[in-house]
Amino acid sequence: MQQLKEAKSKYRTMFDDWKNQRSDLEAKLLEETDARQKLMAGFDEWFAQVKLRDLSYFEQSCLTHSNMQGYHQQGTDAEEKYLDAAEHFDRLEMERIMQEDPESSAFIAAQKTIRRAKALNRTQRGGMNRRKH
Repeated sequence: MQQLKEAKSKYRTMFDDWKNQRSDLEAKLLEETDARQKLMAGFDEWFAQVKLRDLSYFEQSCLTHSNMQGYHQQGTDAEEKYLDAAEHFDRLEMERIMQEDPESSAFIAAQKTIRRAKALNRTQRGGMNRRKH
């Protein structure tokens, strides 16, 4: 009988600990979600500022200022004629991303910007290296 009481007491203690840990975990998950949303909003705001500063006028006209989570096609058929194949592909890709996962569009656009900058740096360094020889 004594063993049963000890087992029940131990079970209650462990169950209470588990409930407390579970409620702590749920609170931490809510904090994580809030922090992630704040981070994404801050990134979107920062990226919008950086991107708008670096974009051409035509590219700026293709972005909506109310929602800077990626490219949205707003151009007319006349503007479409001025897109080369790579620009047209980029626009189609961003439209697909916006349909599938709108939250990732800013991240993907930032990755592309970084890749382009690195490629430009490699190109510029390559030209400088050729001049040295």
